[in-house]
Amino acid sequence: MGKARLNGTVEQSVVTPATQVGSTALEVAEYPDSDGEPMAQNNRQLLEIVYAIGALRTHFRDRPDVHVRGDMFIYYRKLLQGMEPADVSVVPDVFVVIGDVEVPESSYKIWEVGIVPQFVMEVASGSTFRRDQEDKYDIYERLGFEEFWWFDPTGELMRPADAGNSLMGWRLGSDERYRPLADGPGGELRSDVLGLDLCVVEGRLRFWDYENGKFLQGPVQLAEARVETDRRARDADRRASDADRRARDAELRAQQAKLKAQEAQRRRQVAELQAQEAEAELARLRAMLAGTGEGTGPS
Repeated sequence: MGKARLNGTVEQSVVTPATQVGSTALEVAEYPDSDGEPMAQNNRQLLEIVYAIGALRTHFRDRPDVHVRGDMFIYYRKLLQGMEPADVSVVPDVFVVIGDVEVPESSYKIWEVGIVPQFVMEVASGSTFRRDQEDKYDIYERLGFEEFWWFDPTGELMRPADAGNSLMGWRLGSDERYRPLADGPGGELRSDVLGLDLCVVEGRLRFWDYENGKFLQGPVQLAEARVETDRRARDADRRASDADRRARDAELRAQQAKLKAQEAQRRRQVAELQAQEAEAELARLRAMLAGTGEGTGPS
C-alpha cells in the first residue's frame, strides 16, 4: 500500500488502480458510505464518540479550515469492481482535517480531498479494540495520519504492557513511524494538531483547552448546562416572585398597621373629645345645681 507524506500530500501510488490489482478492473460507479454497522457497540462507546465530535466541532466552529468528522469511510485506494469497501478503506470513530479543502460528509476519498486527516481517534469496544490496535494502527501510520489516539472507556481492553493507560496517543516521527506520546505532569497528553490536551476525568474522555483553562463541552454537557441554566433561571424567577410576594405582603401589613394606628388615633381623639364634652356637661350641671341652691335656701 502506498503512503501519504507527513505534510498530507497524497502520493499517486495510493490511488493508482494499477498498483491495486494486476487487472483492468473498473472503478465502481458509487462508493458506499455506510457499512450498515452502528456507530458504537455500546452506550459508553457512543457517549465518548459523540462527546469528542461535538466538543471539537463546537471548539473549532469559528475555524473554517478545521473539519471534524466521525464514523465515516476514508477510502485510501480506488474501489474497483469485485472489491469490498473494507479492502480499500478505514472507518475512524473521530478524525480531524486541517486545511483549506472541501471535506465531504460521507465517503472521504483521499485522492479527491488532497490531504489525509491529521488527527484520528478510535474509541475501543470489545469487538473493535484488536483491529484498532493492530490493523488500523498500521494503516494510519502508513497513510501518514500525523496523530493516532486510542481510548478505552472501560479501561479493561488494554494490552498487558499498557495496563492502566486507558488513553494513549502516538505521533509520527521524522522516520514516519509512530512514537508514543509522554504523559504531562497531570497525566494529560498533548495534541499538537489540535492545540489541546486530552485526559481522562473520572473515567471519561475530556479535551482540555490549556490556553483558556477549561474543558471542552460536548453535546451532552452543553444540554446539561442548558438544563442547569434554565433550572437556575426558574429558581431565580421563583425567588424573585417570592420576594415580590413577601414585599407586597409586608407593604400590606404596613398599610394595615398604619390604618390601625390611624384608627387608634381617631379613637383617642374621639375619646378625648367625649371626655372634654363630659367635663363640660359636668361643669354645666354643677353650675346649674349651684344656682338652684342659692335661690331656694333659708332666708
